[in-house]
Amino acid sequence: MSAPVRDFSHVVVGDIVVRMLAGVIPCWLRVTEVTDTLIRGGGPNGWTFDRKTGIEEDPDLGWGVASGITGSFLTEVNPAEDPNAHVIELIGPDVDEQEE
Repeated sequence: MSAPVRDFSHVVVGDIVVRMLAGVIPCWLRVTEVTDTLIRGGGPNGWTFDRKTGIEEDPDLGWGVASGITGSFLTEVNPAEDPNAHVIELIGPDVDEQEE
């Protein structure tokens, strides 16, 4: 699948981004980390995207800008409120254990 070309260089930690899985299934993710080249969202076990294009980077699946192949990509930043949307913020097992 090819993703539309967009620029996500303005994304900052705390933004909400929309990840399109297979180009048709939207997932709302909170941005948890931004580097010069990558955006991470959904918590410490979440997803990684190219900061310039929004294409998901997953070396285990062979997805990314270098291969030109991806299964998901970002489409929006801070979209209008959707009452049916659920923002995904994954929590690692170490955080769950501390809460008990």
